[in-house]
Amino acid sequence: MSDVVPIKVEILLEDIKPILRGIIYQKLEDKFSRINKQISHEVVQELYHETLNINDILNDKDLEEVNTEVIVEIYNDLTKKKNSGSALRYKVSRLTENEKETLNLLEEVFINKN
Repeated sequence: MSDVVPIKVEILLEDIKPILRGIIYQKLEDKFSRINKQISHEVVQELYHETLNINDILNDKDLEEVNTEVIVEIYNDLTKKKNSGSALRYKVSRLTENEKETLNLLEEVFINKN
């Protein structure tokens, strides 16, 4: 598995077994993929404490193709959120650090492809 960057990933805990669901970017393949994988509670804890990386638990059969519209929607949502905060006279970003990194990555990928 190549170097994977989470774009929009969540862990759903409603079911008996947690589900890792979201969109990732595979740097070496230069493509976006959708993940939907059942994981154990131990893996959830290791991901939370960053002792385990998403790279370590994914294999090719866990990945599905993602259409471009989904990625553009994520980009638009992040851009809108970035420009929504304000201080007295200046625009202030409301993005978290992870969201800033994701937005920068998406901008890089879109610029390099055009």
